[in-house]
Amino acid sequence: MPPKSVPLPAKPSKPYLFYGHRKPSQNRPVVYGGLFSNRQVLKPPQSPLPPSPPFDLRKWDPHHLSQNPSPPPIPTPHQHSKLSPIARFIIDAFRKSQYTWGPSVVFELNKLRRVTASLVAEVLKVQDDPILASKFFHWAGKVDEMLEVLGRMREMFCKPDVFAYTAMIKILVSKGNLDGCLRVWEEMRRDGVEPDVMAYVTLVAGLCKGGRVQRGYELFKEMKTKGILIERVTYGVLIEGFVKDGKLGSACGLLKDLIDSGYRADLGIYNPLIEGMCDVKLIDRAYKLFQVTVQEGLEPGFATVKPMLLAFAEMRRMSDFCKLLEQMQKLGFSVNDDLSKFFSFVVEKGERTIMAVRVFNELKVKGYGSVRIYSILMGALHKTGKVKQALSLFQEMKDLNFEPDSSTYSNAIICYVEDENIKDACICHNKIIEMSCVPSIDAYYSLTNGLCKIGEIDAAMMLVRDCLGNVTNGPMEFKYALTVLHACKSGAEKVMEVLNEMMQEGLPPDNIICSAIISGMCKYRTIEEARKVFANLRTRKLLTEANIIIYDELLIEYMEKKAADLVLSGLKFFGLESKLKAKGSTLLSR
Repeated sequence: MPPKSVPLPAKPSKPYLFYGHRKPSQNRPVVYGGLFSNRQVLKPPQSPLPPSPPFDLRKWDPHHLSQNPSPPPIPTPHQHSKLSPIARFIIDAFRKSQYTWGPSVVFELNKLRRVTASLVAEVLKVQDDPILASKFFHWAGKVDEMLEVLGRMREMFCKPDVFAYTAMIKILVSKGNLDGCLRVWEEMRRDGVEPDVMAYVTLVAGLCKGGRVQRGYELFKEMKTKGILIERVTYGVLIEGFVKDGKLGSACGLLKDLIDSGYRADLGIYNPLIEGMCDVKLIDRAYKLFQVTVQEGLEPGFATVKPMLLAFAEMRRMSDFCKLLEQMQKLGFSVNDDLSKFFSFVVEKGERTIMAVRVFNELKVKGYGSVRIYSILMGALHKTGKVKQALSLFQEMKDLNFEPDSSTYSNAIICYVEDENIKDACICHNKIIEMSCVPSIDAYYSLTNGLCKIGEIDAAMMLVRDCLGNVTNGPMEFKYALTVLHACKSGAEKVMEVLNEMMQEGLPPDNIICSAIISGMCKYRTIEEARKVFANLRTRKLLTEANIIIYDELLIEYMEKKAADLVLSGLKFFGLESKLKAKGSTLLSR
């Protein structure tokens, strides 16, 4: 009899886990995603939404935002699901840049062919960061489409308020779009929005800085008519604008109006007036204004006295010039430093270099002089082609026991090389090295070029290496000189490849490069290889026939010198140098 089957124990039911949605069948409908356990959906507990913070109007003030940037907003899932594809692309570009405007955002947005006004409005509806929104609004390009959006807002009975209009004007002012500013201003008036003091000040400042001071002055008078409190900064920008326009009378009238209104003028107002008076040779009135700044304890600086010093110098009123220097000394000015700034300013225009030297000749008699001033004047004289006069100043400085600095020696090197006095130029270079300083790049280049001209090629190549080792951005000619030296190991063809690369960079071979060819070929190859390179340059009309003759002579002399040095080194190695000297002295006695 067969054994009875033992019933198997029932398996414990296991929860059924499923992700996504399963394939539908005839008896089983579609089940969409989620976590299922025994066919019951487990929903995560939802925390109640935090209460929204109270509205703070200051957070939408552009000036406040620039000083207190808000942190990037944290987007919530599916918040942009109803946007158009292009709007989602723009929002995604913001997200990738961590909601900060920069080159990465602009790079992504430039992929779009055109951004319409409706698209701008769509993006701005969901963008919570005002700074990022304003930057995007301006990038979309700030005025016809913007007016179109304003028109649509009017149709929907939703016109912007004065704060929104002021923000638009401020953005347009920052980009210099004054026509756009005035169009927005007219739209604001069309909407019946009354401009406040911030709107007026923003537009007036923009107009004055953009050269439309008369239009700004009309708005200023409009403010006075309405009884709006006008700040001192508004007076300042108008005064500065009138001075730039040459309307000094209007500027002085505004200064009187400022004082009558109970304000106290600052240096930002006095300095432009003093400069404007000096420009039209009203130096005495400018000096009186300067005395006012002193009496009111405004602590004038170099920017205040510079126009007066220049006017006194141009009018040859040196006694008044020195009187002003004495007053500057009493007020605590660093006179020598300020005189250095003054001479640097004067020689910026080459035609005033002679005047600067004339003024200095009168000042140094009264004890006003410094190494810095000598260096400034030497550099200016060199630039105007007066090398002898520059070297005369250098010698005068040493005679007066002024110790030159590295800048002065660098200027002297350049002048000595142009005067074909390479020996003294090398002495100045050595002085700089003794001071543990580095010559200027121009001095390096000038001395290297001078050494190449007289055939001191080894010293020149040493300077090339020294310069590239001491400065961060040496001359390209020096970098290619070392490349040419290395290329000489491979022969003429490789050197010509380097020269071709140089010419593609806009650097034709000069004296230093040709000297590098001579040095490298004599060290690694032969004279014929060097002549092959020079012949190629002559064929391409990069060297003249005269230059070919000069470089060929230098090539032969340099090779003979290297051969002589090699022979002498061999004699020293074998200990035969003393016998050679004895033999030479015997021949001389005979």
